[in-house]
Amino acid sequence: DKIVYDVSHQSYSHKMLTGRAQAFLDESHYGDVTGYSEPTESEHDFFMVGHTSTSVSLALGLATARDVLRESGNVIAVIVEGLFCAGAVGMLFAKNATISGAAGGCQAETGVAAAISAAALVEISGGSPMQCLDAAAIAIKNIEGLVCDPVAGLVECPCIKRNAMGAANAMLSADMALCGITSLIPFDEVVVSMYNVGRDIRPEYRETSKGGLAATPTAKLIASGIKRMNGRRDD
Repeated sequence: DKIVYDVSHQSYSHKMLTGRAQAFLDESHYGDVTGYSEPTESEHDFFMVGHTSTSVSLALGLATARDVLRESGNVIAVIVEGLFCAGAVGMLFAKNATISGAAGGCQAETGVAAAISAAALVEISGGSPMQCLDAAAIAIKNIEGLVCDPVAGLVECPCIKRNAMGAANAMLSADMALCGITSLIPFDEVVVSMYNVGRDIRPEYRETSKGGLAATPTAKLIASGIKRMNGRRDD
């Protein structure tokens, strides 16, 4: 069977079971293996991969090659627990609030993205389920009320920068949760609060590009220029 890891630096047990245990048990051999799966180390490593969201596509490629060559054997994609954690937390937002900027402002988009990322970071760092939820709650509380005001209706400004800040928010929220800092307001109540705040946000600030940064003079000039480029007249 061929095994592919979604986050290959979590493949240490795999390495130990495929002839490289000494590198983990004998200090003098610690440098014998890399922190990732490495084909030059072992015939049991098929890719040098270090980051998430690759195992399924790589496994599909191996399975296709197996079928074309009429070989046998299973291809197994080992998906990191963090992915499942992020998906579960995301479903809680989707079912109990919203993940749409048009319905809840940017807090429901970049905010939720930061929250589920924070939970995933805690999970892959060995945190508890409660710490995952605390991290998600902290991340949302940090940006609750954030409006959605894309310039010219596009996601270039200010959305890209807000996603970057969301990444920093996720990392800091995860760090706080892992340090033992808890959310005074429970996660489920934070989700409801975010939803209620989103409903109270005026339509101008919910992806309509009629308020906030989208309503500034510069933004209006940009929007007009884009309309002219597309052959449309200003409203």
